[in-house]
Amino acid sequence: FSIDMQNLTPNTTYYYCAYASSGFSLAKGEVKSFMTTESNAPVFAEVTLEEKDATSLSVSVDLLDDGGSDLIMGGFCWSLASEGEPTVENNVLNMAVKNNSLSATITGLLPETEYNVRAYAVNSNGVGYSKSLNVKTDEAAFPCLSDIVVKDSTGLSITVSAKVIDEGFDQVTQIGFCWSADTEEPTVNHSKKELPEQLSAEEFISMIDGLNPETTYYIRAYAISEVGTSYSEVFKFT
Repeated sequence: FSIDMQNLTPNTTYYYCAYASSGFSLAKGEVKSFMTTESNAPVFAEVTLEEKDATSLSVSVDLLDDGGSDLIMGGFCWSLASEGEPTVENNVLNMAVKNNSLSATITGLLPETEYNVRAYAVNSNGVGYSKSLNVKTDEAAFPCLSDIVVKDSTGLSITVSAKVIDEGFDQVTQIGFCWSADTEEPTVNHSKKELPEQLSAEEFISMIDGLNPETTYYIRAYAISEVGTSYSEVFKFT
């Protein structure tokens, strides 16, 4: 028979022995001891690429060892491959470690660009990193859009901006924002504001007004070309 002893204290000596009981008497084996190792930074397996497209990567990783102390936070960090190994000083996506694993979708990337991605976790001893995953995003067929940036907001309006990162295979002919309080993935068939005067601008900006107070809205930037219509990631605003 065997057991797996968990939640022990790092760098501590423990004593143990086997025993058996018949209900009338108790027999013990030889008392032995072991010492737990010192607490270290967390240790990861290799990062796995689950899916990718022109502007996003879906990745996952298993946590092999928490280092002997509670995790404060974890997540993924990434940078351009030309910039070397990413750290928590670069682009970071924080999340909780669940069932000793992490998984996430990293968005807002550039098409046809090489990135290095690493998982990280922080405990009382510092930051532990996985090995870097080097991956190149796909070529953009449809227009690619950045994430929405908030410029200003009130109880009845919000001013947002976005960028066309890549036009794809054809020239973008229409840009703007669409929004809805009824669906989490609004399209150009919902409320929208087209911005033809900003087609050549590096960044397009618009105020979305006429909103109801204390209401949650879902907003996306959109771009249309001959190839089709593309959307940014959803921005949630209350």
